[in-house]
Amino acid sequence: MGGAESLVYLRDRICWPRPDYVKACWQAPYRSYNCLADSVQRPDYYMPFNGSYAAMPEMVIDVGGVCGALSNLGASAAIANGIPASTMGEPGHCAYTVKISDDEWKPAYSLSWKRSMHTSLFEATWQNLMLTEACFSDPERVAKSGDLSRKAFALEMDGDLEQAADCWRQALNAHGLHYGLWVEWAAFGERTDRDANWWRDYQTALLVGLKGHEEPAWTVLSKRVYPRLLAEMDDAEKLRVLLRWVRNLQNWGGGRWNIEGAWNWMFKQLGEDDQRKLVRVMSERLIESPDFGPPLVVWLLAKYSPDSEEGRDTLGLILKASGSGRDGAQSALKQLARTAMLDAAERGDVDTFQAIGKQASSLSEPLSMKGIEPFPGDLVSAGGLLQVSGRGNRWDSPENHWGILGEHGGRCHTNNGASFIAVRLEHHTEITGIVIQNLKGGQSWRATDSRIEISTDGESWEQIGSLEGNKRFYRLDLEGKYHRALWVRMAKDTNCLHVRRFLVWGHRRS
Repeated sequence: MGGAESLVYLRDRICWPRPDYVKACWQAPYRSYNCLADSVQRPDYYMPFNGSYAAMPEMVIDVGGVCGALSNLGASAAIANGIPASTMGEPGHCAYTVKISDDEWKPAYSLSWKRSMHTSLFEATWQNLMLTEACFSDPERVAKSGDLSRKAFALEMDGDLEQAADCWRQALNAHGLHYGLWVEWAAFGERTDRDANWWRDYQTALLVGLKGHEEPAWTVLSKRVYPRLLAEMDDAEKLRVLLRWVRNLQNWGGGRWNIEGAWNWMFKQLGEDDQRKLVRVMSERLIESPDFGPPLVVWLLAKYSPDSEEGRDTLGLILKASGSGRDGAQSALKQLARTAMLDAAERGDVDTFQAIGKQASSLSEPLSMKGIEPFPGDLVSAGGLLQVSGRGNRWDSPENHWGILGEHGGRCHTNNGASFIAVRLEHHTEITGIVIQNLKGGQSWRATDSRIEISTDGESWEQIGSLEGNKRFYRLDLEGKYHRALWVRMAKDTNCLHVRRFLVWGHRRS
């Protein structure tokens, strides 16, 4: 779509205010099959129409297409009107971006942060696009640093390596956001075989110069600096070097990026003892970060089996760091509940479910117990765990699951279709009564006619009652009926379920 006819057509057809070009892709209909039933995945999708239109974009707008054609159309429409734009690759998808103002790029038709630019000056990442924008928005500093870099090359050619090295430092001091010059300075260090102290100084300067542009800084470090700097070091020295980068992290910078890949790379450089030290420092330093806390929780939990000593120690570190009560720690705590607590529920790990759930309860205010009258015995649900069908569905809030089992109160939501909410009790129990607090609102009818079932093993179920009518509180008196169980659940075959409390009282039998 970059030919003269195409650009003229797009200039005249789609001449809009600058910010609107993020919607220009939708001038074409999304069609997987053309009017002749040819698949867009085959080369004959557009073939029958070749030569019937004045320009390619006119054909796309009439015939249709999917993400590749639409994104090319949107980006080309902007470019035809003098507005910078570029298509982007995303996993299984093509998107694009438009520079909607003098200082802002905006993703368009985008589904993922895992994107790569189809047009770039340096590295083909979104973060590098943001860095390039920041760099070249200051042409005076670009010119000054460029002059100094050319002087450094001249000095090197004359054999004056120390003066050349000093000139490179001056160039990057003049404009620390010039990614291309950081790469050239590293190449100078490689050509002239600089020692470890030189590379340490380089890392220090880079972390200052590219502060706030975390992904580009990591790219230079991992590709150019660390291969040279770490080669002759023992694990303890490597750890000290790598932790300098960890402690320098501030936020995403230009946007979300694959920081997990960076953490994995560091992890592989170290022995087991120093790996654990790295995990400890990362937990202490990053868990409270609203940006890095949630992905770090997921990354840490994947490193070790939950039943291993390392897994238990890591969970303890996460709980300690996420329990500070500071605003930044809440994101990590919510992520912990949505991963490790659900994993614990699935494998029947009551202790882990309880430990995470109690801490996560700080994320919500307790509900009133007004209207709830206890049954004889102990509230045996409070020390158990909760399982909800349809793990990870978009309506659920796992960070509130623990509260459902006790006085605090909480909230859960199953997926659509046949559903259940199951409570694994603290002990095998002779049940005396159950109270279920329904969710308020227009969908409270969903609990009606749910079955109440019990089980000793969580596999074979016996129905002992049902929920009749649309009520705020359902109360089942089971005293004297000798129903013994380890599991209690409400289940329904026709729709989703949601509750505020699922309370079970009884007498412990084991």
